[in-house]
Amino acid sequence: MFTEKLVRMMSGLFQPKQRYITVTPAAGPVQALPPGVTGEVVEYGTTAELAENLPFTLRLPMELPGGYACTGAADSFGTATVHYEKGENSICYYMGEGESAFDGIYPAGEKRTLTAKDAALYEGSTGYIVEWTDGDYSFALITTEKLSDDELCAMIESVK
Repeated sequence: MFTEKLVRMMSGLFQPKQRYITVTPAAGPVQALPPGVTGEVVEYGTTAELAENLPFTLRLPMELPGGYACTGAADSFGTATVHYEKGENSICYYMGEGESAFDGIYPAGEKRTLTAKDAALYEGSTGYIVEWTDGDYSFALITTEKLSDDELCAMIESVK
């Protein structure tokens, strides 16, 4: 179920900038992945279980906008993925190894920069994609609601 939500959230949020391969998850829709991506999606019951099974130390946002709760955690093709929900709205958090863990995936929409970690924010019709790096790891947030800059910056700065 979490994997299906993840695939639905990512579908249509990114535009390819280079040739992509196509992967069809067992449950349905097609997800485009950048070349060279290998592995699988492994779901975990808790973020602690996810952390135990990653090859790197998981860092999570310690501050979320009011009402959001964790509803899923997964290792998605070598990237930590944590899903938070509040009613119909959701935030998906990603963490990957390296400064350019998300190379080959290019968000659509107009780009602007947040003050927190010089994060790149891309605005879509119903939410945001936010990307940043600390040099060792890459991070991303995908939201299905338009959060304030203060809320986004608080989440980014609270990643520990």
